[in-house]
Amino acid sequence: KFEDLKYLPSGKFLKGAALAYDGLLSDLLWIKTIGYFGHHALTDRTYEWFYHIIDITTILDPYFDDPYEFGGIVLATEIGAVDKSISILKKGMENVPKHHKRYWYLPFYLAFDYMYYKKDFLNAARYLEQASKFPQSPGYLPLLAARLYANANDPDVAIDFLKEMMNSTESEELK
Repeated sequence: KFEDLKYLPSGKFLKGAALAYDGLLSDLLWIKTIGYFGHHALTDRTYEWFYHIIDITTILDPYFDDPYEFGGIVLATEIGAVDKSISILKKGMENVPKHHKRYWYLPFYLAFDYMYYKKDFLNAARYLEQASKFPQSPGYLPLLAARLYANANDPDVAIDFLKEMMNSTESEELK
């Protein structure tokens, strides 16, 4: 039963109690999290324990990237808990290795939260700039970051950023 998840102790307690099986327990909780979300998405659309489960999952296995990305998106778009979304995405940026192929998604979704929900264009631009520096990210991100810097009434930073981007890229299309 999904509601039994509310009785889970803190992630720190479980990490100690799981001994060497933290990754396995994290994987099991991740599967329960997906089921919990799906069940509530199809029924009452209340997600009272979602953040708690995501938080525990990421404490048990801090390098597991899916809970950060999925949790960050769901917390903001479905639940309306933008501050918790920001919190879980920042936690992901601290823990997921930067060489991970989808790492750039974390600052990208943070930028979205700051831009769309908080109307904080300066923080959005900073996170988008971070996301744009990863080779896997789309080529349009630097231009979007520059636009956000301009929207934040900081066109000088936008110009400096564009100059730096021009000097550091070999892509003629981007230049």
